[in-house]
This record gives sequence, structure tokens and C-alpha cells, in this order.
Amino acid sequence: MTEVPQKSGFLCVDKPLGVSSFDIVAAYRRVSHIRKVGHAGTLDPQASGLLLLAFGQGTRLLQYLSGQQKTYRTIIRLGATTTTDDAEGERSSYQTASQTEKIQHLTPSDIQREISEHFLGMIYQRPSAYSAIHIDGQRAYDLARKGENVVLPSRPVTIYSFTIEKCQLVTANEANTDFLISANPHNHAQESEYFLDVTAEITCSTGTYIRSLGRDLGNCLGVGGYLTFLRRTQVGAFSVNQACTAHQEQIMITDRKTHQEIARTRAVLDEYDQHAVMSLYNVAKQVLPTITISDMQVIDIRCGRRICVPVIVQSPCAVVDKTNLIAICSPVCSDQVSSIVKPITVFPLDQS
Repeated sequence: MTEVPQKSGFLCVDKPLGVSSFDIVAAYRRVSHIRKVGHAGTLDPQASGLLLLAFGQGTRLLQYLSGQQKTYRTIIRLGATTTTDDAEGERSSYQTASQTEKIQHLTPSDIQREISEHFLGMIYQRPSAYSAIHIDGQRAYDLARKGENVVLPSRPVTIYSFTIEKCQLVTANEANTDFLISANPHNHAQESEYFLDVTAEITCSTGTYIRSLGRDLGNCLGVGGYLTFLRRTQVGAFSVNQACTAHQEQIMITDRKTHQEIARTRAVLDEYDQHAVMSLYNVAKQVLPTITISDMQVIDIRCGRRICVPVIVQSPCAVVDKTNLIAICSPVCSDQVSSIVKPITVFPLDQS
């Protein structure tokens, strides 16, 4: 059998609720028959929205995509806390009478003022114990689910914007029938309680935990808070509006140990136009400083030689010809008008 060259590129996918980021990777592997597939930035199963897939030679660009700023739409429910800082966890606090009164009188201006004072610019944030951060080779959420006391150190993140779109007062009866809070049956509300659902849009640096923002905002306001909704809408220059869709389905598999049939959920990509696939050339131009080089310089770069470019280069850059990504280069030295760069990642000419 003649081996078919591996295709390379990128695809924006709108991940549905209930499946993991790896489930989307697996779904693309099934339809494309390409094994080398990765993604830029994990989304929890409880979050939906933009997941940027890379395949083939595109996976070599993932390190430059992962640092792009991201935009989310979220609903923060003020008035309670949960063990996981979202609606999946068990409720861990109930309101005092003074907290209930405060929630009833909180205004968007009050909340935006708190955000402006404590949640914009560079801040230190403690990730949720139920995050995917590794601790001694194990995921934090695995340790937390075993009942271990997981306390992660605070880390610096940057919040570029945190804008309130709407605030809605929610009664206990409404909270108990809300399908979001009912993700966990223990999250019942007492009859005297009120909650405030804050719909917001947040643009932040990579590594920011939106669940932690909701928790910390609630703590600053003195009423507690957790997320009931999270959707990623933007990664750098890439938008969920350009994404193809996916859905989840139930399948039956045979357990290897018990040989019994068990149900599993998997992700399935919906049909999409092949024009939705983005080339390495186009993606590199979106995420890195780009320099067009001559045919002779292309030969030099492909042979591992350093070249001189007529711009000042201070960080990794993409060098391209008219239609292809040739390499990622790093600066060696610069003067006032030019730089010497060397290749650190060279791409094949056939990138289809």
C-alpha cells in the first residue's frame, strides 16, 4: 500500500458540554485518520466553546498558540460556594440573614467597582483544588476526589477586561429548578435564600481559572460565588464564530475485565466545509511576527543556516515565502535596522 502523506493544519471546533477536550481530539482522529492531533488550551467537560485543534505539522506550532489571550462568557452565581467552584460540586456554604439582605441590594455598579479594584490587570490567583494541575504526577482533581486536602499555590495571571453584561436576582425556588444548579442534587437552596446571577465577559491571559475568579469575587463581596455557565468565545485572533460544531452521543462498549456492555459518551464532529481547515501559513501569521524571505534565504534556512532580515527581531518569528511557512526562527543578534536569525523549527515544503 502506498503511504499517503500526512496532512497538516488547524481547525476551530465548538466543543459541546459533557465531553472533554481529548474527546474532541479523538473525534477528529476518527474522521481524519490522522494520529498526530493536539489542541491549544484545555476546556473542562462543564465548559463549552472554542477549542483550536492542530494536526500533522501544525502540532509543532501549539506552543505559540497556547500563550494567546482568551475570552470567556460566564455566569457567576453569587450567594453560595461549592467544593469545585462550579455547579458540579456539592454546596459548601449557606447564607446568613445579612448575606441574603446584601445580595438583594447588590447592584451592577457595586460589583463592577469590586472588579475594578481587585480583578483587573496582573493579579495572584489560587486555582481550584479540582483543577487539572499536576501534583507529584497526579491531577489535583483526582487527589481532591479521594478526599485529600489539596491547596494549590497562588499564581500570577492577567485580566485584560472583566465586564458585567447583566445581573438577575434568583429566588430559592428558581434556583432549585434551574438545570444548571441541579447538575448536583445536593445544591438545593433554602426557602429564605436569594442569589444573584452575574453574566460577564472576561478576557484574560492563559492559565487563568474563571472558576477561581467567580469564587474570589464572591468572597470579596462577602456572599460567596461559583460558576453556573462557562463558554470560551475567543483564543487570540480565532473566534468560536468560525468554528465547526460537534455533539455528544452514547455508545456501548465491552469492558475488558468484566466483558459486560457499558455506556460511554463520546464526541462526534458534525459535517464541515474543508475550507474551514486553516493552513500553517495563515495561522503562523496570526500568532507570530512574520517575515517574508527570498528564495535563496529559504534554501539557507532549510539547510540550517542563519540569515539576515531587514527588521529588528526580539522574539521567535515566523519566516515565510509567498504561500508557505518555512520555519520558526529566533534572534541571534540585532543592530539598529536588522537582525540575524537562526531556524529552531523547520517545516516541510509539502504542508497540504
